[in-house]
Amino acid sequence: MAVSVPCAADSYLKQVTPILKTCCKTIQNITDQRLNIHPKDRVLPLVIIIHYDSPSIKEKQMAYIQTKIKPSINEEALLLHLRLLRIRNVLTKYFQAHGESMSKSDLSRKTKRLLELKSVIDGFLAVVDKIIENYTFSTAGLLLDGLNLPSLEDLKSNSDLSRKTKRLLELKNGIDGFLAVVDKIIEYYTLSTAGLLLDGLNLPSLEVLKVQKAKICAVNKQFKLKELHSTFADYKDDFMTDANILCALLGLNDDYQHFLDKLDDNKRAHHDDLYYIVRFLEEREKDLEYDPNYKGAEGLYQNLVSLGFTRKRADAISKNIPSELIDLQTPSYWAERYLNNVFLHHPLLYNATRYPYSGDKKDEWFQEEIPTGNREEPNENIPSFLVRMLNCTTKNSVVIEDYLTKVEEEDRESVLLYHGTTHADAKSILTSGITLGSGKTGQDFSSGDGFYVSGTLGGAKKWSDAARGKHSAVLVFKVKKNLLDASKENGLDLTQDEEKWQGIISLCRGRYDNLKVKQILLKGVSFIKGYICSNPKAVADGQERAEGFGQTEIHICIRDEDYAVKFGSLENICCVIFY
Repeated sequence: MAVSVPCAADSYLKQVTPILKTCCKTIQNITDQRLNIHPKDRVLPLVIIIHYDSPSIKEKQMAYIQTKIKPSINEEALLLHLRLLRIRNVLTKYFQAHGESMSKSDLSRKTKRLLELKSVIDGFLAVVDKIIENYTFSTAGLLLDGLNLPSLEDLKSNSDLSRKTKRLLELKNGIDGFLAVVDKIIEYYTLSTAGLLLDGLNLPSLEVLKVQKAKICAVNKQFKLKELHSTFADYKDDFMTDANILCALLGLNDDYQHFLDKLDDNKRAHHDDLYYIVRFLEEREKDLEYDPNYKGAEGLYQNLVSLGFTRKRADAISKNIPSELIDLQTPSYWAERYLNNVFLHHPLLYNATRYPYSGDKKDEWFQEEIPTGNREEPNENIPSFLVRMLNCTTKNSVVIEDYLTKVEEEDRESVLLYHGTTHADAKSILTSGITLGSGKTGQDFSSGDGFYVSGTLGGAKKWSDAARGKHSAVLVFKVKKNLLDASKENGLDLTQDEEKWQGIISLCRGRYDNLKVKQILLKGVSFIKGYICSNPKAVADGQERAEGFGQTEIHICIRDEDYAVKFGSLENICCVIFY
C-alpha cells in the first residue's frame, strides 16, 4: 500500500531538507544530545489518509502507525524544526547556568574552549529564534514586510582580532547566517500554509544556504568534541515540553508555556490546548487596562504584545486585518481568531485538507448532499438537501456575482444574507445547524449567544478574511423577507432608535454586566438589526457611549434558538463559498 499526507512535496524543501539535516547532525555531534524526533511527537495527534492499492477498497482515514509511515519532504522539514527547538532549549539552559562565570582572563584550557563554544552557540540560538518565528508565520499566513537575508558583511570578522579569535568569530557568524536563512524558510512556509499574505517575503537561494552550511560543519574541526560532551551530560533531560513547542509555534511568550505545563493532566484530558490558551488569554485581558490612545494597526500591535504575543507575531497579526476593521473588535477577539486559524492549518497541529468538500473541484459550482439527521431541521421529513458550493481559488469573482444576481432576480420575495466564517465552522453549520452558544462574548448585540449575518458578500468576506487569510468561507442564506419583519418575528430594528442601540451595545459589550437591564432589553428577542459600533473597546471599558450610528455597516444578530432553526434551515442556504 502507498501512504500519503494531504501536503504536496515542495521542490524547494526537497533540496533544503538534506542541508538542514547535515546542520542538525553537526549540532548533535557538538553536544552529544540525541535528537530522536518522529512524526508521532507532533504537538497534536496526526490523522493521515491511507491509499490502498486494491481498487475495491476506498480511502480510509487512520491514526498514525509508526512502522508504516514515512514522512513527506514537507513533514521532514517540520520535524527538523522541532529538533532545532529542542537542542536550543538544552544549550540555553547550559549557558544560562555557566555563561556568566566565564571571564576572558586567566581561563583554563577547557573553560576557554567552553567560552569559545558559547560564542558560536550564542549566534546559533539567536537564529533558531527566527526559525521558530519564520516557520510559524508562514503557516498562520501572516504578512511580513521588509524581510531580507542577513548581510554578508556581518559575517566578516574584525581584522584586528587574533587568528584564533578571528576563526571562532567566523564560526559563530556562520551559524548566525545559516539560522537566519533557515528562519526565513520556516517563516515563509508557516505563513503560506495558513494562507495569509506574504508581501515582500521571499525564499532564500539554495546557494546562500549551502554557504552557511559549510561554515557550520567547520565546527566539528575546531573543537575536541569528547571534551565537550561531558559538559552537556547533565542536560540530557532538559528537552522541550510540548508546551514549549506549541507556544513557539503560536508566537506566545513563556507565561503561556508555564501555564500549560502546570495544568493538571485530568483537566487537559477534557479540553484541547487551544481551549486553555484562550481561557488564559481572556483572564490576562481582564488584568489589562488598554490605553485609549492605542488605535489602528500600531495600537493592536501594542495590545497583542501586552496579551503575551511576541513582537514579531503581534506585528504580523495586526498587518493582516483591514484597517477599517481593527478597532471594531477587541484585541482578544483578533488574538483568538488568529489562534484558531493556526490550530486549524498548521501541519504540526492539525492535518486538514484544503477544502472540506470535493477538493478536486475548483472555481466551478457543484452540489453536495447534506443529511438532516444530525441537525434540528424544520423540514424533518426530508432526509437530505443538495447544497450548492464553490471552492474558490481565484480573485475573479464573476462566477459568484453572476450566480447571486440571478438568484436575486428570480426571487424578489427573498433577500440574501451572508455569514463569514472558517471552513470548519461552515461545515459544522451545514451538518449541525446554527449554534448560538458558540458566539464570541462582548459583541454588539450579544455576548456568547449570537450569530451574525451581513447584507453584503464583500462585508462578510472582509470580516472572514481578517487574521485568517485564504482559509475563509461565506455561507449565503436566502430567506423570505417576512422572516426579517421585526414586528412579526419579535425582533428589534435599531436602525431608527439610537438611544436603544447605545443601551444594548453597552450591555452586550459589557458582557451582560447588568442582568436586570438584560431582562428588560433582550428578553424574548429573536433577532436584532443595527449599525456596527465603531468604538467597542471604549464602550466595553465604560469610558464612552457607543458611536457609529447611521455611519457604519448594518448587521443582523440572531439571538433565539427557535428562530435560528428556522433561519438556518438547509432549505434557506443558497450556497457556500470556500476560499
